[in-house]
Amino acid sequence: MAYASSPRRCSTKRYILAALVGTVVFAIIVMAVSAVLSPGEVHFSITDTSSMHIVSTTAGGKELNLTLTANNTSHRAGVNYRSVIVSLLYISSADKKSAIPLDNVSPPSWQPPGSTASVRLSAFFPDFLLELDFAGRGENATRISVRLDTDVRFKYGRVYTRSYNIKVVCNPVDYFSHNKPRLPIKCNED
Repeated sequence: MAYASSPRRCSTKRYILAALVGTVVFAIIVMAVSAVLSPGEVHFSITDTSSMHIVSTTAGGKELNLTLTANNTSHRAGVNYRSVIVSLLYISSADKKSAIPLDNVSPPSWQPPGSTASVRLSAFFPDFLLELDFAGRGENATRISVRLDTDVRFKYGRVYTRSYNIKVVCNPVDYFSHNKPRLPIKCNED
């Protein structure tokens, strides 16, 4: 004797099927939003350098000028720079890493998609520091790296992503030599 399936059993199957379809649709929506709101890529490099000897009544020294460039390669996401800290890194005469923070950093607050933005930076090295830390150390005495630490948010239309911290260090170069360094100088993830 065959039993007829109860109407309650069919509705239970439908509920289970509807829940599975709903879960799959929800997962697809979450993956699409995650793909759209994934962080863009920003590449940093040094695109110009110069140095000059400065003589003043208080103290002489050399001024190092750099142009730090950010290339936003994303064609969908703009970049909102929230904070930027730039330091110059070098090995002192005591063979320890030393850092000189740069205070005059004023980055653009907004960088549109698919664009580059540049910031001109300057640092003053007094003669006594040059003599103390760099004198008599050979050919690579004044190899200096630039370190960048920045917090950014990416913007897709009207939607902002969470805040991301980007840390990069540019390849070390002797900025004070008579030979101009090869440009651009790449910066890599720290």
